Amino acid sequence: MLLNQEENTIRLCAKIGVFFANADGEYSESEKQYVDMFLNHLKEQNRLTDDLELLVKHFDYKKCTIEMIIEDTKNVLESLNSEIKAQILTQLSNLIEKVINADGELHEKELLYYNQWKKSFDL
Repeated sequence: MLLNQEENTIRLCAKIGVFFANADGEYSESEKQYVDMFLNHLKEQNRLTDDLELLVKHFDYKKCTIEMIIEDTKNVLESLNSEIKAQILTQLSNLIEKVINADGELHEKELLYYNQWKKSFDL
């Protein structure tokens, strides 16, 4: 069974992936494949429970805002020490970059949201 902190981090990664993949208003096949690959990797490592997988697959990105993503990120980071926070922020930033570049195009809204997210964490 996953620790609550790990579940929250995985949930956040999945939400971030789906949110940024849809940020430009189009969920391209390459973006979807990248998010699916990420989820499959977690499943292979037994880090993705069935409940968490269902939650991710039914995540309604249309009701999600960048402010919600930032708040969720802050909530996941709040109880961690500064070294682990920095590691997670780096991993999340790398995830966002891979997702927004997955379709070979960097769209204005993707960049806007990514910069807003980075600014919230002084990156």
